[in-house]
Amino acid sequence: MVRNTEREAEEKKKKSEANKKAFAKSNFEEKVLRENQKRLLHEQQVAKMEQEELELIQRLQNTQ
Repeated sequence: MVRNTEREAEEKKKKSEANKKAFAKSNFEEKVLRENQKRLLHEQQVAKMEQEELELIQRLQNTQ
């Protein structure tokens, strides 16, 4: 009976640790996904501004 209780406690502990790891992994993956989305958005904004800059430079050169 004591061995069963010890085994059950050990199994419960392992299950709890596995759940914690799964939760941490899920949180990490979500964080990475959010950061990648943020980076992509920033890169798109920079590319758009660079294109606008080129267009403005061309317009300025055409007026001189």
